[in-house]
Amino acid sequence: MEVDITRIDHLNNATFIPTTTLTKYQVVTLFSNVLYQNQWILGRILHSKSGTKRLFKDTNPQEIILFLWRNNSCAVIGRNQNPWKECNVRLLQKHDIPLIRRKSGGGTVFHDIGNTNYTLIMPRIDFTRKHTAELVVRALTTRLDIPAYVTERHDIAVNGLKVSGSAFKLVMRRAYHHGTMLIDTDLDRIKRYLNVERQNLITKGVESFPSPVTNLCNYSSTVSHESFCEAVKDYFTEYYRDYVNHGSNKSATTVDEEFISNIPKVAEYREEFKTWEWVYGQTPDFTHKFEKEFEWSHVKALFESKNGIITAITLTPSNIKYHNLINALEDSFEGRKYGDEKDIDNALNDNHHELTYYNNLLFHVDASFVIILYLLDR
Repeated sequence: MEVDITRIDHLNNATFIPTTTLTKYQVVTLFSNVLYQNQWILGRILHSKSGTKRLFKDTNPQEIILFLWRNNSCAVIGRNQNPWKECNVRLLQKHDIPLIRRKSGGGTVFHDIGNTNYTLIMPRIDFTRKHTAELVVRALTTRLDIPAYVTERHDIAVNGLKVSGSAFKLVMRRAYHHGTMLIDTDLDRIKRYLNVERQNLITKGVESFPSPVTNLCNYSSTVSHESFCEAVKDYFTEYYRDYVNHGSNKSATTVDEEFISNIPKVAEYREEFKTWEWVYGQTPDFTHKFEKEFEWSHVKALFESKNGIITAITLTPSNIKYHNLINALEDSFEGRKYGDEKDIDNALNDNHHELTYYNNLLFHVDASFVIILYLLDR
């Protein structure tokens, strides 16, 4: 349940007030652009329990922690999203841009050095969907003179264009809210990698809500990663010092590669975010229906998938002479990884003799058409 307790400042703005007694507030700046590990660090903090070894000393559910960090180029999907629905997966792979599934919900974003990520971890009882966005907006308006505001979807916008979205997660006694602030990113890359047409891919997962976007640099000639971080840290410190032990219990932590390298099993945890089982295997059930015209026949296709694995496939050719070939192909793909070209090649190779027989018999149909058909969304 969201708690809605506010105060009114001198600008007549309503602001959230914590309902619990906060023991400490921290500002953590991550000087690391290494993919996967920044996501893991946030999860490590959020899931830590009293009595276990924590990433940062003395973190507990009564603390509030601000993280500021950046990633190198990558596409990041929400916990319950379908990567093929949200991204041009093959183009990302072609350009060696990683796809990451985060632990929290929300929509898909593209990270690069031109944007800055902010995360606020706080007591769950004090969590509201609008609070963090309001804090960041106040930093933008009072420190950087950028006329930002919070939308009904809890995004941050300037002049009708979104500059930051929101994602949330609740775990035990903690909650976190994070966003990606567009400062000076390449917006064309976002369109290229994230704009996909998948009307016939029906998923049980959460779909992104596309909105027109812009960069903060269009509204300020001096804004940068550094100035944004300083503005948010400054406002965060000013706001929370009134609620934490009379303003005396504050710490600032800088996390760099040396710090991270001393975390036990950090490489092992980082690798978990890279596995197919996490990135693709967590995909909610979906179906993909489409059709394609070949010289030899018109083919309709229906794929059904669970956890990224093909559970059923139906290929319907207009030319009934290819019925046996189609049956062999359907049998080949069941149980294979959806969208995995290597696994598709294995499927064809495992049934090479049978497919070659039908291939030669039926006017030398090139069995590789299935790869084209299967990856039709490219």
